[in-house]
Amino acid sequence: MRKLLPDLATRAAGALGTRAAGALSTRAAGAMGTRAASALEFAIVGPTLLILGFLFLYFGIGLWDWNALQEAAFEAARCAAVSSPLCANAPQGCADGGVLCYAEAEAARRGVGGLTAAGDNVTYTSSATTACGGETGQNGFSIITFSYGFSILGYNVPLTATACFPNNPTS
Repeated sequence: MRKLLPDLATRAAGALGTRAAGALSTRAAGAMGTRAASALEFAIVGPTLLILGFLFLYFGIGLWDWNALQEAAFEAARCAAVSSPLCANAPQGCADGGVLCYAEAEAARRGVGGLTAAGDNVTYTSSATTACGGETGQNGFSIITFSYGFSILGYNVPLTATACFPNNPTS
């Protein structure tokens, strides 16, 4: 079988003539040039696509953090507005007060830690005259605001999340 294959190749080359054999070798050389061009194109386009991929990844992480802050702010504002005992009492080791400690713990539970009222990252406002988004309620609103610096490639991108919830009427 091994002897048959080279013999067939020799016959085919002879039948095609030297011109066709030359075309075959030129075609093979062209394929090598195509492979080199593809490698060059990848060397140019590859890093750009890699950078874009990492930017999309960082953007997704930033969006995740912002969503976590928004949810934590909503939970803390709701807890403060309904006067839940979870918010009223500060857990042991937290010096910021009940509602702020609850807000900090909610953010940390969702993966965004290191926020403190002392560091001006968390604010809480509640009174009968507090308005939210242009709306005024009979009993006001409880408002929680988080400020967080998200770092992407050495740049600090500020993320802010605010939530408000109408206060329960006092009896």
